[in-house]
Amino acid sequence: MPAIITCFRCQRYPDEGESSFPRCGRCKTRSYCSQDCQRRDWKDHKKECKAIAEGRPPPERVRTTFRTTLADLDSGFGTESPASLDSDCIYYLRTSKPYIKDISISGPFYPADSIIEQMKGRLTSEGSTEGLHALEEIVRTTPVRGIQHLNAPLPSGHVMTLQICPEKNAQVANALRNRASDQPVATYSVYYMTPDPDFDDSDDDDDNGPEYVPVVDAAIHATFLSKEAANSSAGELLARWKREKIGLDTGSLPQPGGLRAGYLLGANGRMERIVEVRFDDGRKKFSDGTIRY
Repeated sequence: MPAIITCFRCQRYPDEGESSFPRCGRCKTRSYCSQDCQRRDWKDHKKECKAIAEGRPPPERVRTTFRTTLADLDSGFGTESPASLDSDCIYYLRTSKPYIKDISISGPFYPADSIIEQMKGRLTSEGSTEGLHALEEIVRTTPVRGIQHLNAPLPSGHVMTLQICPEKNAQVANALRNRASDQPVATYSVYYMTPDPDFDDSDDDDDNGPEYVPVVDAAIHATFLSKEAANSSAGELLARWKREKIGLDTGSLPQPGGLRAGYLLGANGRMERIVEVRFDDGRKKFSDGTIRY
C-alpha cells in the first residue's frame, strides 16, 4: 500500500475518497492539499525547492514555531523555533491519541537525530505502516529540527500525532553530550497535565497515582539532573498555580521513589492541573528492539 502523505503545510491527511495530494511540480518532494497551502509555504520552500531540484542538500528550513501546549501556564518550553535551537537543546517526543484522551511524553533525547529512532519504534509498536512511510519520506529531505509533527494513521482508523518538542537546557544537554558511550545520564523531568474535565475520579484508587487519569493536554515544565531540584521546581509550580487560581487549593499525589506529584483543585472539586516528577535512567528502546544508552 502506498504511503499516505500529509499536506506539508497544514499536516492534513486526505479525506476518505480523496486522492493523494499533488506534489510540488519542481522538486517533487512536498505535497500540498490546496493551492492556498502551497502559496503560504512558498516563502519557506522556495530556496529548498531550488536546491532539491538541482540535486543539492536543502538549506535548513525555518518552519513555523513549535506548537505550545498549556501556553497560559508554560514557562517557555516548546516555544523555540528551529532556527534558534542549538547544541544546548534537548528533545522530547510527545505522542497524542486524542480519541482516548491519552498523551505520553518520552525523553529527553540528545542529539536531535536520536529521536527519529524513537518515532520509528513507536510507529512500529502501533502498527502504523503508513506513518513509518511518511516519516521516512519527511526525514529524507527535511532536517530533524525542521520537523514539527507527524499525523500517523493507525490500523483502527484513528490518528496518532507525534510531535518533537525542544527544551533549551545547557546543563542537561552538556551532560548528555559528554557521557561515556556505555554510561547513562539520569534525568528528572517535571511534567504537567490537564485532566479530562469529564473524568470522575471518585472511584479511582489513590494508589494508582496521576498516570491513570485521562488527559487532554500535557507538556514539560523543566528538566534537571537531580531529584531535589526537580521536586523543588514542581513545588514552586504548584505554589504558582495556587497564587494564580485564588480560592482554590493544591494537594499531593502518591509517587514511588520520593518523586513529587500534586494537583490544583478546581471550584467543582475536581483536578484542573496535575504536576508530576518523572525519572529517566537514560536507557532508550530503539526500533530494532534493542535498549541502549
